[in-house]
Amino acid sequence: MLRTTYVTHGHGDHFFGLGALLDRFPTARGVATAVWQATRAGLAGQLAASALPEQIPETLVTEPLQSD
Repeated sequence: MLRTTYVTHGHGDHFFGLGALLDRFPTARGVATAVWQATRAGLAGQLAASALPEQIPETLVTEPLQSD
């Protein structure tokens, strides 16, 4: 069972599949690096520039990683 998915930075190839994983494993969590604000900004920028808007979830459930 998947418990956690760790997004290391805001490039689409590191998080575009997060929504599908969290749908499949509803008790899992998506977490991002401790540099949360920079990662979050990267995620938003990648979503806005995506060539596949229909295939990428608009909302990503992620939370900041609490420690390094």
